[in-house]
Amino acid sequence: MRVVGISGERLVFNLLKNKYGYSNVCWESRYAKEVGENVEGTDFNHYDIRYRNPKGDWVFVEVKTTKTDATDFELTKAEYEFGLENKGNYEIFHVRNIEDDEPTYRVFRLFEDDFQNSSEFSVIPNGYIIKYEEL
Repeated sequence: MRVVGISGERLVFNLLKNKYGYSNVCWESRYAKEVGENVEGTDFNHYDIRYRNPKGDWVFVEVKTTKTDATDFELTKAEYEFGLENKGNYEIFHVRNIEDDEPTYRVFRLFEDDFQNSSEFSVIPNGYIIKYEEL
């Protein structure tokens, strides 16, 4: 899974560098640290890459990558909350078929519309946490 994640993030990083310029794109995940792109890379930001758009605003990017053509991905609670806090400046790149010669990707701005009632995607609850008091 590690190689898949690194490959997807590298693809998106290069796409954004080509579009916005190297100085306007920062790869900030732990994978960036592993490949020597950013010695301070961490997974505690709740995004993988950030870039400065033409208006000068930072946009935060979470990358989800698969080896298949699956049309679903998981969003952690922390990613969801970060996305809500940064509504207009949070994107998710879903990279599919990363091992193919020409992987595909789709960009989602999940929090600009009604997250629960979008015409672009559906949200499927993935579980519950059961909390109880000691007897």
